[in-house]
Amino acid sequence: MKRGEVYLCRLEQRGDAGHEHLIQVVVLTRDAINQHAPVVLVAPVVDGRQVPHPYPSDVLVKAPEGGLTVDGFVLTMHLRAMPRGRLNHRLGTLGVGALTEVDRALRITLDLEEE
Repeated sequence: MKRGEVYLCRLEQRGDAGHEHLIQVVVLTRDAINQHAPVVLVAPVVDGRQVPHPYPSDVLVKAPEGGLTVDGFVLTMHLRAMPRGRLNHRLGTLGVGALTEVDRALRITLDLEEE
């Protein structure tokens, strides 16, 4: 598992016993952590049609990059720590340009200094 890879992730639906929901996520944790940690930091990638007014912290990713079938947005304001076992199927990997944009968006979301 590597930073920038896009996976299908299983989420348990609250109040819907036994049912799971699959979402696309991009792994954001550094590779050294990904090799050993039981939990990784991810951001959801949602269908671009669901985000009519993106925030500066949302990153557009054009299909087929990352294995997406439709254009999507990485939502850096919705970061989650997920057990790595919930990341089922690798769809693809974001390119350097998209990861650079995700880094920019994370700096906005987390109020980090520019490099």
